[in-house]
Amino acid sequence: MNNELLVLILFAAALFFAVLEIFVPSFGILTVLAAASLIWSIVLAFSINQIAGFIYLCAMVVFIPIVLSLVLKIIPKTKFGKRFFLEKDPETPEADDPIREEFRTLIGKEGSAASIMMPSGKVKINGVLYEAVSETGALDPGTPVVVLRNEAATLIVAKKM
Repeated sequence: MNNELLVLILFAAALFFAVLEIFVPSFGILTVLAAASLIWSIVLAFSINQIAGFIYLCAMVVFIPIVLSLVLKIIPKTKFGKRFFLEKDPETPEADDPIREEFRTLIGKEGSAASIMMPSGKVKINGVLYEAVSETGALDPGTPVVVLRNEAATLIVAKKM
């Protein structure tokens, strides 16, 4: 097998390993194989002659960033990319998430500590028990509280003044 063909085969292998890394969790092993294939193809291109090696190296320096930027701009717009890439910010509350909506409606509501809060515990708001964390420190059961905000599935409350 001549070196010219081997350079192309190693370049194709580098592309294959790089694409496979996206779909197969290999903890970087496929990335190392892709980089090794690409480096070895550059070394082989220089073994053909220095001009061919330099041209091949320059082509890779230009080609790889262009392809990566195109892939990152085009793929997320495809049907596959929309399912593969996370489109929405996970911190943004979803309008169709009833639990988040319920917790948002509790902000500003008043209730009382249902257990000793050191600083976490349970609060009762409108007759319903919720997990909560007191921002003002330890609270005794029955202490009036007000909901300041929610973080994940926990209410952040303060002693009502």
